[in-house]
Amino acid sequence: MYLLNLIPYVGGLIVFVFMLIDSRAEPNVHGPSPKYGIRGTVDTFA
Repeated sequence: MYLLNLIPYVGGLIVFVFMLIDSRAEPNVHGPSPKYGIRGTVDTFA
């Protein structure tokens, strides 16, 4: 019965770990990732 009380905490921990995992560098349907691009800050906010 006590293990059932841990389910919300384990789920929250799994979501937290997923948020820390880095994304992939290759482009997807939304285009290339701005995190890994060669663009400068001026190009990003222009």
